[in-house]
Amino acid sequence: NQLLHATDFRSQVTVSEKSYIAVPGEWNGVVINGGAAPAMGYATFRLRLKITTIEDKYAFRFQTLGTAFRVFVDGELASHAGVVGRSPEKSVPGYSPHTFNFQPKGETVEIVIQMSNFHHRSGGIWESIAFGHEQAIHRMSDASLSIELFLAGSFAVMGFYHLGLFLMRRKEASPLYFSLLCFLLILYTLTNGEMYIQDVIPSLSWSNMVRIDYAAAFLGIPLIGHFVFSLFPKFYRRALLNWNWAIGFCFVVAAGVTDVYTFSHLMP
Repeated sequence: NQLLHATDFRSQVTVSEKSYIAVPGEWNGVVINGGAAPAMGYATFRLRLKITTIEDKYAFRFQTLGTAFRVFVDGELASHAGVVGRSPEKSVPGYSPHTFNFQPKGETVEIVIQMSNFHHRSGGIWESIAFGHEQAIHRMSDASLSIELFLAGSFAVMGFYHLGLFLMRRKEASPLYFSLLCFLLILYTLTNGEMYIQDVIPSLSWSNMVRIDYAAAFLGIPLIGHFVFSLFPKFYRRALLNWNWAIGFCFVVAAGVTDVYTFSHLMP
C-alpha cells in the first residue's frame, strides 16, 4: 500500500511492507508482514537491471497488468495504462499491451512500476514482461499480433462458410452452431493477447471489453455442446444441453448487470 518513486528508494523515506514477490502472478494472498495481501489495493514494484552494452537500444513489452500501472525507467515516466490511484474513485482500470523503447544511461537501469487494482478479483503482474534489444522485442510483438489476426481471419472465413452451408441446407443445424462458435472465437481472440479490438473500436471501455471476453467464454461451452448434440443426438443428453445453456445464460446476464470485480469471480 505505497506508491513510491525512484527517489524514495534513495532517500531516507521508510519503505514499509517490503517483500519479494514472484512475477508473473497475482499478488492476492502474498504474505507481507505476516498477513495475506488482498486483491484490492496498490503497490510499487522495483527492479534493477545490469546492462553491459549501454550503446545498444532496448525495449520493454508489456501485456495485461491488473489493472492500472505506471512504469518509470531511471526516474522518468516511460509508459502507463489506466490511471493508478489509492482508491476506487481515483483509479481507472485499463489494458494496453504495447512496447516502448529506451536508451540506457548507465550500466544499471532502475525500473519502478506503480500499480493499483480496485476493479478485478485479482491484482498484480499477470503476464511476463519481455525485455531485450529493440528490434527483437518489436519482432515479438508484431509476430504475436500477426498470429492473432490470422486466427481471427481464419475463424471469420470458417464462420461465414458454414453460415452459407446452413442457409443452403437449413435442415442441418450443425453448420449454424459451428459458425456461431467461430464468431465467438473471433471476439475471444480480439479481446485477449494484443487486444486488437481496442484498435478497431477505440471508444470501447475497459469494462465492456472484459464483458465481451467473458461472454464469449460463457456462451462458447453451450455452443460446443449444441454442436456435438446436432451431430450425435443419441450420445448427448438434451437435459445436459439445457443445463449448459441455462448456466451460460445466467453467467452472461451476471456479466451484463454486475461490475467486473463481481463477475470476474465466475471464471477461474
